[in-house]
Amino acid sequence: MNLIEVRFPYKNNNSKEIIYSDKLSLEIPKESKTIILASESNLLYELGLILSGKAPPTEGKIADINQNESVYIIPEYAAFPWMTVKENLLSVNEKYDDKLVKEFGLEPYLENNFDDESYGFRIKLALVMALTADKKNIVLFNPFRYIKTSYFDILMDDLEKVKKYGLGIIVLSSDVQKKLKFDNEYSL
Repeated sequence: MNLIEVRFPYKNNNSKEIIYSDKLSLEIPKESKTIILASESNLLYELGLILSGKAPPTEGKIADINQNESVYIIPEYAAFPWMTVKENLLSVNEKYDDKLVKEFGLEPYLENNFDDESYGFRIKLALVMALTADKKNIVLFNPFRYIKTSYFDILMDDLEKVKKYGLGIIVLSSDVQKKLKFDNEYSL
């Protein structure tokens, strides 16, 4: 995926006025694990919509992206807490993959709901849902803001598992996590 002089509007975090991003030119290799850092979470949110094909940029273009080939995971809305894990999986495909369920450690929880506050588990479930839905890219919005520090390594292991299935992963983060390793890192 290549962003070529992409520009878009977003609301400033502090004043809520609408401003425009700088022109962004980024090359995000396929099947890579990329992090894009920015202090403005609203900028990251809007960029996520563009990277996942949900919104077009105001200026510029994105090469090598097709509508509906990416999933945008926002931890607060990543899965439905009123549904069981199994029901969440079946909401994206009429049959879920037993191998994926075991690999990601969801098997003991299939018949359970999860706590509204368990963002780490919710992200894990959403990653498996994205794999089940046969997407090519995952755009993950600000996960480090929502999960406990003790879950960072688990999330990174899960992202490596996803990458093994040939998906590209783009993490948009307003929190710098120096100890976590990505194939590519961009700061806006």
